[in-house]
Amino acid sequence: MRKSRAKKRVLLPDPKFSDVLVTQFVNNLMLDGKKSVSFKIFYDALEIVGQKVTEENNLDVYASIPFELGKLDHEIITGISYNKNEYKENGFVSTDILSDIANPTINFNYINLTNPHLQQNPPYGGNTIQKAYYLASRISLMEDLKLIAGLRVSSYESDVAFDRKFENELVPYAGLVYDIDKYHSVYASYTSIFQPQYAWDANDNFLDPIDGKSYETGIKGEYFDGNLNTSLSVFRIEQDGVGEGTGQLNSNGHYISVAKKGVVSKGFEVGASGNITDNLSLDFGLANFEAKDANGDKFTTTNSRTTANVWAKYMIDNYRIGAGLNYKSKFYSGTGATQITQDAFVTTDLMAGYKASKSLDFQLNVNNVFDETYYEGLSDANNLLYGAPRSFTVGMKYSF
Repeated sequence: MRKSRAKKRVLLPDPKFSDVLVTQFVNNLMLDGKKSVSFKIFYDALEIVGQKVTEENNLDVYASIPFELGKLDHEIITGISYNKNEYKENGFVSTDILSDIANPTINFNYINLTNPHLQQNPPYGGNTIQKAYYLASRISLMEDLKLIAGLRVSSYESDVAFDRKFENELVPYAGLVYDIDKYHSVYASYTSIFQPQYAWDANDNFLDPIDGKSYETGIKGEYFDGNLNTSLSVFRIEQDGVGEGTGQLNSNGHYISVAKKGVVSKGFEVGASGNITDNLSLDFGLANFEAKDANGDKFTTTNSRTTANVWAKYMIDNYRIGAGLNYKSKFYSGTGATQITQDAFVTTDLMAGYKASKSLDFQLNVNNVFDETYYEGLSDANNLLYGAPRSFTVGMKYSF
């Protein structure tokens, strides 16, 4: 729904009047990641290493039908999409640690770091399949005013952890785009929300999917012959049934969540991206939001309310250098004595590159230059994830 005059490809791929354009897109993605030691406040065993593998296959087939009516250009798009996500996880725990859950203590003399005694957990995983039929339209109400509206009929099926299935869920959306002039456009959009969630209640039943509405309005602009794009938007998201963790376990060992009604998130986003001069390029983003439930209590405190990033790159002949800053405001998990807080922090990244020839290119990246220690995420007060430490990467690219 986000569109500027310079980006008509969003909904209109090179139309030719009275022609029917049929496009098929097939994508395959495989991810293989490993996680290292995770910190937990209470121990009955220490997870040493685990492996997660995700394979994702996507298929999207659609037909685009551009036409002319009342001397104005219009378009209708209809299609089907299919997504299959296969998830596998294998974990190992150390059998060297002797600990009492009621009085947790760890004697590291029992741990053999060079040859740890590991016991494999039962394999975990499954498939998640999402299918959808959709109909979209781009109607020109006037030369500078466009109506974008559509309907998506979605089905969801998953056997990860437990079997879950939802069929023929309707998700409508609509928006208006007005071109103020050659370089600026304003827009307003609405979409409904249907989102299954993996969260359990005290009786070990899955919470119902999240239901809600999303509203957004903003302005976009382009400058320097389209080399620099800017955007400003404000949004409001209203949701019911959003799961909030209590930090307690039910009888089957799942963390208990409570479905919250009347959760409202609102905020703004500012962005700029492109070339300032022939040598200098800039990417900047700033976002802020506030989320509260129907009682006025803060919601999702494990997410930073304000995030910002800026990246600048300067090129001289075949050389280039770059620097970036990433900011996250304070976030926390839990309350009282169990509260874990991550204060606001900034990380710095650097880059240098050299184009040796038309085909050969070298680049050095230094991430988290000052080796800032911080929590990347807080799922709850018992599970913490540290952010990546300082790292160096050197790359060479050769184009044929």
